[in-house]
Amino acid sequence: DCTTCLSEVPASKCPKLECGHRKCHACLQKNFEQSLNDSQQMPPMCCDIPIQLHLVDGLLDSSFKRKWNRKFVEYATQNRIYCPRCGEWIKPTSTHRDRISGRTMGQCERCDERVCVSCRNKWHYPRRCLKDGEAHKDEGWSHCYKCNSVSKPQEGRLRIHCRCGAKYCVICGGKWKSCDC
Repeated sequence: DCTTCLSEVPASKCPKLECGHRKCHACLQKNFEQSLNDSQQMPPMCCDIPIQLHLVDGLLDSSFKRKWNRKFVEYATQNRIYCPRCGEWIKPTSTHRDRISGRTMGQCERCDERVCVSCRNKWHYPRRCLKDGEAHKDEGWSHCYKCNSVSKPQEGRLRIHCRCGAKYCVICGGKWKSCDC
């Protein structure tokens, strides 16, 4: 029986996971599809043990596997940077130190936008970076607790939805609904 949907499925279509539980092919496929859109579900797990890739090898097409592998690398990357124009993840290999300013710049592979790695906004040299000093806090800017990008909330809103997927409080900067603000 599948421990997720509780369906009675033959053992050949319900592989045994490392934790001892069984999941049917449909539930395994769903777990992997959900992990593409939620870093908290990457990699898919059962009992805090990652589900082995060989169990879903025949269930997923090659296009999905490429997309999943790319997302796995993205979600495993610390301090991810996203393009402020199109939202594409900027790989660490797409960053370099600018010779003129000395700052680290990233370049989006999808739309070619240049990004300041310090504040995670559009490249702004020669203007001062928002990370230089505390002036931006006086102007209502705040830092995402998850990716450290700088955002300005919409007027009258107490929550910011960052491009990395995090939602946080404008007042304290903490994870949304985890504070007393």
